[in-house]
Order: sequence, then C-alpha cells, then structure tokens
Amino acid sequence: MASPSYSGSTDFSKLDRVLTDDSPSARTALYLRMLYSEAAATLVVDSHSFSTKIPTATLELLAGLDHERLNVERNARLGALNRALAASLPALYDLLTIDDAKVRLRRFANTDDFWSGTGRTIGEAFAIFLAASADLPIVVREMAQLAGVMSGLVAAPMANSPWPNVRHVNRHDDSMSIHAEQFETRHALVDPDGQFLTASEMEMHKLPTGRYRLLVAAVDRESCAVSCTPITKR
Repeated sequence: MASPSYSGSTDFSKLDRVLTDDSPSARTALYLRMLYSEAAATLVVDSHSFSTKIPTATLELLAGLDHERLNVERNARLGALNRALAASLPALYDLLTIDDAKVRLRRFANTDDFWSGTGRTIGEAFAIFLAASADLPIVVREMAQLAGVMSGLVAAPMANSPWPNVRHVNRHDDSMSIHAEQFETRHALVDPDGQFLTASEMEMHKLPTGRYRLLVAAVDRESCAVSCTPITKR
C-alpha cells in the first residue's frame, strides 16, 4: 500500500517578492520569516542574490538588524514552538528523539510550507512535512499522519482534510452528528484499548505489516477517539 506523498518546498521566489515589496506589511512578513527560518535570514543577508530592486526602507531595516540577537530569538521561538507541538502531538513525539524533533522542526521552518498553511493547524502542517520525510521509518510517518489528522479534525471538523488518502465520514449518535475521518495504514498504530504505539514497543519487536483502517472521530473541541481495525493480515 503506497504511503501519501507530499513535497515540502523552499520557494524562495516568494521570499523574493516579500523582500522587494515596498510596504510595511511586507517588511513585517520578511522579519517574521527571518525570526523562524535560518535559511531565509541567510539569503536575505546575501541580498545580491535577488534580481529585483530592494526598497530603501527594507534595506534600512536589514542594515539595523543584530543577527546574533536574531539567532537567539529564533532559537527561543523554535524551542517554544517545539514544546507546543510536543504537547499537541504527543503520540508522534513519543516516536521521535528530542534532538531529532528539534532538527526536523528547523528544517520545516526553512520551507515555504511553514507559512502557506498546508494543514488545518500548525501541528497538522508539521505532521504533513514529517509524513513526506523519506528518511523516517514508515511507521513514524504513519503516526505523523494520525497525529496530524487528530490535530486538524479537533480544530476544524468542518474543513476539508489536506491528506489525499483521507475520507471524511459523518457518524450519527443519538441525533448528534459526529465528524470523523478514516484512512489506511500498514501498521496497527492503536491497540484495542485505544493506546498508541510507543517507541519502546517499536524497538522491542518487528512490527507486523498488514492493512489497517484508522477511524478518527472528533469527540469535542479538545479530543478525538481513535479506533484501528485490521482489514487483512499478511
């Protein structure tokens, strides 16, 4: 069964447009990018790499920046974001080491997807980025999708899912409509008691591969119920 594929791209043509737009909102957007993206800050320092003219007000802004303090602020912001993501995507973060999560978040911040709203939440957008990371084990990429779907569904149950292999399902219980989404995985990410796969379980034994249907239902604006049903086993 093929895994969903995505392309986390660093589109610096968009950075070029922000850098050369002579408006206060563009300069604010440029500064925010530099606060989160080391790659953007590095490119902006080498402004000669951009083909079009940079406005005088933007050049004055860049000339007044203290890049050492910018690096300190970037580290603090990414650290705070990483802690927030760990709290909102606990099942996913349990399968990542602390250092790996930090490195991958920095990579994500260097892509245009960090700013373009690929997910219904920033957590789902990060999960989409991780699901596309070919250097991660498939089981971790699948957990990224599950965690991302949970984050997005709770925050915006009526919105379309950004995952191409997810189907929206409405369930009715006691005249109440329950929003749910389902998709298939190769691994059982949740046991019959509703407990998520842990890193120790993943390391202790080779996980069986098969076909499983994950159903994620939004219980309320804070939590989801997840079930995992085997379709076939090999």
